[in-house]
Amino acid sequence: MTRKRLSLLLVALVVIGAVVLVVHKKAVMKKAPRYTTRPLPVRVAEASVRDLAVGQDYLAVVEANETAELSARLLAEVVEVAKDEGDPVKKDEVLLRLDDREIVQALNAVEARIEAAKAELEANEALVASLKESAAYWKKERARDEALAREGAVSASVADRTRDQWNKTEGQLESAVRKSGALRHEIEALRNQRKETQVREGYTRIRSPFDGVVAVRYVDPGDLAAPGTRLFQVEDRQRKKLAFDVPQEDLPFIRKGLPVTYNEGGKARQALIDRIFPSLAQGRLLRVEAHLPPDSGWNVGAYVPARIVKETRKKVVVVPGSCILEGPDGAPSVFIVKDGGLEVRKVKRDVEAGGLVEVEGVQAGEQVVESTFYGWATLSQGLKVEVIP
Repeated sequence: MTRKRLSLLLVALVVIGAVVLVVHKKAVMKKAPRYTTRPLPVRVAEASVRDLAVGQDYLAVVEANETAELSARLLAEVVEVAKDEGDPVKKDEVLLRLDDREIVQALNAVEARIEAAKAELEANEALVASLKESAAYWKKERARDEALAREGAVSASVADRTRDQWNKTEGQLESAVRKSGALRHEIEALRNQRKETQVREGYTRIRSPFDGVVAVRYVDPGDLAAPGTRLFQVEDRQRKKLAFDVPQEDLPFIRKGLPVTYNEGGKARQALIDRIFPSLAQGRLLRVEAHLPPDSGWNVGAYVPARIVKETRKKVVVVPGSCILEGPDGAPSVFIVKDGGLEVRKVKRDVEAGGLVEVEGVQAGEQVVESTFYGWATLSQGLKVEVIP
């Protein structure tokens, strides 16, 4: 009996201990903080009313106002290069000199021939003047002797000799006059030859066509330049321009004077279209140019995202494009923060420009959730949220 009572006592103690443990655990659990769902942190953007510039985006390249590729026009050795890449140049300043010795010799020879022909012409003109006087004298003598011969005062042979002398003098005069004409033609031809030679001599001096800067130098002293050989590229960078190609389908709204917007140094800037090429190029693209403001700091050759402003929507409600997501039914929607919770609202999406979208269904000043890349997987109607800066 004693062993049986001992077993019952042990069982009773175990039961009592279990009950005490359960009561203790319940008391501890009552004192523990209750679990509650924390608000979801979200970033928001405030819907605003503003003018929205609507346009088309292009990738433009910055070009110099003028670019000239200077080439050789004759075969000659490069004897001097006066300018290098990056050097500023003035209009008509010599950039390069070609060997001109043969041309100078030819020019001197032509000058000598001109002077000789002029001297010969001067002497011949003196002869022409003398022969004119002689011809006039013998003409009078011929008329007098012919009159005397008719009267019988002199013999017919005397009148014949006088007539022969007059004919001889007239022939010499005519020959001298023809020689003077030939000499004048020769001098004129030599002068034309001199001009051509001087032009060729000018080709040995490569000059800048305008004020600018040397962009590329292609040759060194000692190189042999041939007609068509590129020597320099000179650019006028006093003004620069944006140049870009417009596809055929965009042509209906392209016109001179349209603003082209771009960013420079983090600031929005604007240029105006001032040149539209008349014909489509390869790929059915039309070249368009807009000169940059004089203080533009873009380097020539830089690529610049540009936008042509087609129209400006006045005083419309806009939100960032990142606020809009596609709802379960495919309709565009936004999440509005209202009284610490989310409200799902369908919107009508209109035009977009510069990351902003014109919408209908949102009031100015309402807070719209941004960066909704989690979309409907994380956000839902009535979800408590906390707006973070």
